[in-house]
Amino acid sequence: MQDNPYFEQVAERRDPQREVRSTARFLAVIVAIVLCVAILFTQIFLGVQVIGSSMEPTLYEGDYLFVDTTASIHRGDIVVVEADMQDNIHDETVYEWIIKRVIGLPGDTLYAQNGILYRREDGEAEFSVVEEPYLDEADGWRGRFICAAIIAASVWTVVNSARSRSRR
Repeated sequence: MQDNPYFEQVAERRDPQREVRSTARFLAVIVAIVLCVAILFTQIFLGVQVIGSSMEPTLYEGDYLFVDTTASIHRGDIVVVEADMQDNIHDETVYEWIIKRVIGLPGDTLYAQNGILYRREDGEAEFSVVEEPYLDEADGWRGRFICAAIIAASVWTVVNSARSRSRR
């Protein structure tokens, strides 16, 4: 009767250590998943809420974004940067996260004239008009003149989507 495979299966199921090992494996998988999600959403993808109207009509106040901290930056990308602002009341520097659009990369030369933004990319000989389809007609570079400025290494030039409503 001992040679019956049914009795061997019953004996395996009655092993008290089997339940402990199974529970330990389950808990280890749960802990690993929680750690992966925590690292993913605190180090790689950062959640940001839009405050203000400076990026309208692309982003509206109250919108949520996930920022990929590992992505490379290209012209036209929306970025979240830490900016230091002067707090005149307390006479100290305050750091604040702001959302902007990249219009120039290191080595580019930018200038605006008669409401049109021009860019000469690093290595090019001629300036070209920067296409900004995200702008409303009233939010162009009208009334603003920027003399030609070469962007230094490790510097990106960023602007709002709604320049007339920007507080910076």
